[in-house]
Amino acid sequence: MSGELRAITATGSAVYSHILNRSSRIWSGIIFEVYNSGNYPAYSVPLVEQGLSGVYIGNFPVTISDEDTYEIIHYVRLGGSPTEGDPVIGTSTVKWDGAGLAAIEDVVAGEMSGVNWEAYVLRSFKRTDKRSELFEATNASIAEIRRRFRTSRDEKETVITDTIDTLGEYKLNVESDFGLMISDVYLRDPANGAFLTKITKARYDEKYGRWGTSAAERNIPREYCLFGGQILLGPIPDSVNYVYVISYGISNITPVNIGSTAIPYTTEDSKEILRDGTLFRLYGMVENDDQAGKYKAFWDVGLDQLDTKERRNRQGLIAVAYHDI
Repeated sequence: MSGELRAITATGSAVYSHILNRSSRIWSGIIFEVYNSGNYPAYSVPLVEQGLSGVYIGNFPVTISDEDTYEIIHYVRLGGSPTEGDPVIGTSTVKWDGAGLAAIEDVVAGEMSGVNWEAYVLRSFKRTDKRSELFEATNASIAEIRRRFRTSRDEKETVITDTIDTLGEYKLNVESDFGLMISDVYLRDPANGAFLTKITKARYDEKYGRWGTSAAERNIPREYCLFGGQILLGPIPDSVNYVYVISYGISNITPVNIGSTAIPYTTEDSKEILRDGTLFRLYGMVENDDQAGKYKAFWDVGLDQLDTKERRNRQGLIAVAYHDI
């Protein structure tokens, strides 16, 4: 495969990328190593502009054989060769299977396929003329579970990095698949790093809402809040060299159907709960109120049990320490 590395910037630029693994080691062309300023040129993977489009494409090294998700940092070369201080123009990730881009598939061990789920529900519902309604009811039940509480099934952690390109800016956009902040935002600069503290929007406005953007009012960010699909940093950053590492759970809103590889909440410990939610909706569609009421009662009890299980999962039993490496 080819063209896995992609960046966008002004046409006519010289663009290259660095590749980092999950241990923050950087690809040297041979191995992943601890960053060494003297090896900087060797870290650079060139990208080529597509015509005059401002779109730059490069190849992920096929000599990287470990299956993993890699962080990519894109730069514009200002001089004749890649040099520390070249500006960052963006970041991305590549999910690599050891030979090419890995397929992104939402699968949890033990969950039913769409075909098996349909057969399981029809063992109780019996009617085969309501197959499309069956998956409408299934999706409605899954949506209700996710509205009521977030389960471990939906928390697939990923990490992205972002930067502030212009002094005076203080907002980072959250990703389109953002579902839940897993840990605080981590600020990384060439010398050190620190976790930022999450605060409410009201507290943010109280502390930073009256600030201007003059140099005297900027400093190293220490806090952030989530608002309007953005991460607001406070104080306003005093440098464009900070990199913000954001760890979050992925929102999963893809509807399921007969062709789905895995239906959420259909493992042995939860499939009856989802079935009851699906059946109460199906019987409601065919105006069988007695059966709908029976399965609605089962559904409510099951949701309470599922909520109790997830609350126990979130009790603070294990302390995890983070440190810079």
